[in-house]
This record gives sequence, C-alpha cells and structure tokens, in this order.
Amino acid sequence: MLNGTTGRTSKLQKQLQRYTDELQTKKESEIILLNAIKQYQYQAGEKLVDLERLYKQEKYLQESKHYSKMMYYKREYVNAMIEEGKAIKELNQLDTKVQELLVQAGRKNNIYTDSSVKSTPTNSGNGNYLALSHQEVSRFVSGNYTSTDYDYLRKHSSLKDLR
Repeated sequence: MLNGTTGRTSKLQKQLQRYTDELQTKKESEIILLNAIKQYQYQAGEKLVDLERLYKQEKYLQESKHYSKMMYYKREYVNAMIEEGKAIKELNQLDTKVQELLVQAGRKNNIYTDSSVKSTPTNSGNGNYLALSHQEVSRFVSGNYTSTDYDYLRKHSSLKDLR
C-alpha cells in the first residue's frame, strides 16, 4: 500500500493516526454541540410557552378595552340616532298637520304620512345608509378596508357643515 522507506511509512501512519484522532475529537465535539443546541431550543421553547400565555392574557385585556371603546361609540351613535330621530319625527308630525289643514281647506283629498326611515343600502334614501353590516365591521376592525369603503361619509365629516 505505501511505497518507500520504513521511516516514511511510519511517519505517514503517525500522521494518519493523528488526523483520525482529530476527526474523532471533532465528531465528539459536534455531537456535544448538537445536544447542547437541542437542549437550548427545548429550554427556549419552554420560556416561549410561558411568554405566549402571558401575551394572550395581555392581548385579551387590550382587545376587551378596545371593544369596550367601540361599544361606547356605538352607544353614542345610537343616542345620536335617537336624538336626531326626535327632530325627524317632529318634522313628520308637522307635515301631517299641514296636510290636515290642506284637507280641511279643500285643497287636498288625502293625508300621506311619511314616517319611513330614509336609510337604504341603495342609492335611494338620499344617500343615507345608517347601518353597518357585520362584513363592514369586520373589514374595519381587521384593517382590510380601502378608502372607498367609507368615502360616502366624507360629506358628513364636519359637524359645523351640518348645522
């Protein structure tokens, strides 16, 4: 197998033995390092499980707070509809009284009450659509909306323009 003098053969065999020993040492070190990495990953995973539990608790508290705020504003929205609805009801009652006077004066034959709410998802209703669908609320809350989803509200963006 090896050609040459015995001294050269001996030297090469020692080198081969040294390289074999180094390789064995490196393989042992690799096994030790791989086991250390696995142990570290396991320990980090345990800590991460605890952190996830704490995060979910905090997330629940924060979500509850934000949903409570939205419910507060929903209540304000309903209160505004009730208050503004009173004014619309008064206007409708006045319209009915005027029609009654016109009937009594012989200028009109019938009285038509207009107590329907002008809120519709189509273009009728004077462009007023007061309800939000679950799909719309979901888009707004999850942030998956575009400006076109609420552009129709732009003309109502300032209360001073509505007074």
